[in-house]
Amino acid sequence: MPAKKKMSFDLNNITKWSDLFYIDFEISIGLDASRKMISMQNESYELIHQELLNKIKATKQENGNMDENDLEAYLGHLYGIEEHTMSELNRILTYNQISGIFSFFENKLKLVCEKLQESFNLEIIVKSNSVILKYWSSLLPFLEEERPYIERLFTPIINRYTVRNVVCHQNCIADQKQFEQFRHEKSITFNDFENKYYIIDIQQEFVSTLLDQVMLFLEQLLKAIKLKTNQLL
Repeated sequence: MPAKKKMSFDLNNITKWSDLFYIDFEISIGLDASRKMISMQNESYELIHQELLNKIKATKQENGNMDENDLEAYLGHLYGIEEHTMSELNRILTYNQISGIFSFFENKLKLVCEKLQESFNLEIIVKSNSVILKYWSSLLPFLEEERPYIERLFTPIINRYTVRNVVCHQNCIADQKQFEQFRHEKSITFNDFENKYYIIDIQQEFVSTLLDQVMLFLEQLLKAIKLKTNQLL
């Protein structure tokens, strides 16, 4: 008769702090909603943009016998304002998506810290240069040995937060110090003049990467908090 196998459990895999289930649910729902909202917005923009491109193409075909320069001038007269409007709409859409992701991120960091404060007397820093840094700095002492790993995931997010501040509060004009934090971002187009750096365009790759970074950070943060709270309970 074969020997019975003994069942073993890793207690670290069991969530002892019940509030963590609620936090995880809120974050999962929020991330899913953010991703779907961005997808819907991009699809709507592409649909409208394609309609404009189709009109321009049709007009070109209808006036194919015109001189090339005259045709370009004619198209500019007919559709120039619409093209500029679409370009500005794309910029506004992208900037709003970036701002929305950081708003979500701030809210979830706030949720985590306030729940930890209620259950474990986490000390929340009163004054800080930003909401994100306020709650992040409050979390650092609690994370202890998990801090270095989580901090590595936080750094690229806070660097991108600089871009959010530049486009939302500084009319897309960055100073030298701010520029150093995103100068290697291939998804950002900029011009420089007299030690000022003007953001011209931000591609959708920036938005999708930012959302992925926030998702990974929050997932790993909750795992670290789970380990820590299991030790305390």
